[in-house]
Amino acid sequence: MTLGVASTNNVSPLALDERARIHHAVARSAIFRDLPPPAIDDIASRVTMRRALGGQAVLSQDEAGDALYLLMAGRVKIVMFGDSGGEVTLAVLRPGDIFGEMSLFDGHARSANVVALEPATALALARQPLLEHLRAYPQTAFHLLSELSRRLRRADETIAEMALCDVEDRLIRRLVQLAKEDGGELPEGLIIRRRPKQQDLANMVGSCRETISRTFNQLVRKGLIVPRGRSLVVTRRLISTLESPAKAA
Repeated sequence: MTLGVASTNNVSPLALDERARIHHAVARSAIFRDLPPPAIDDIASRVTMRRALGGQAVLSQDEAGDALYLLMAGRVKIVMFGDSGGEVTLAVLRPGDIFGEMSLFDGHARSANVVALEPATALALARQPLLEHLRAYPQTAFHLLSELSRRLRRADETIAEMALCDVEDRLIRRLVQLAKEDGGELPEGLIIRRRPKQQDLANMVGSCRETISRTFNQLVRKGLIVPRGRSLVVTRRLISTLESPAKAA
């Protein structure tokens, strides 16, 4: 379901509250928050809202790319499906992240699927309104270029990890990344509040669930990660292994 943003002065308190939440979401996003207030106001006035249930596709691979999306609430995963039914998770996005930008600029079909991991709300900025915004506020283009460069660097790192690191190295790197992105500080390390399923971890590191299960349990036995209910503690000792060429014993 897609909802347009109200633009008249005679709007209900509920509509005003929705407009305020949309403006807040744009203003707090990493890619837009350093823009001047008029630029943020302009973006907020141009977006529409899209909601998806957990497990529902927000975008499908090979569909036309006609909008850039800013995740407002919930989490989504960027995933590619193989012909044999397997899948590879390229990224997990959280509120404030954007997606769909590549197809928007190169005119090609979507390169991956976006699936909601839980009920999610995204703000859509269609191509023509975005181009109109960029003509008025060209500084936004530099923010988008910076984000594209960051993602390209991350893609290079992922390719190198797949080619040069074994499964344990890749799993450690992904757990540490998840802990830094979504974790909270504890004396013993960082806590991942939503412990990912082992199949999800397998999809993230390009391995099978059985191998990930075995490697995960080895890290638990070594005391490098500590399951705690539905969460997972990533110890400082594990984090330090990425700063040293030697693996933790």
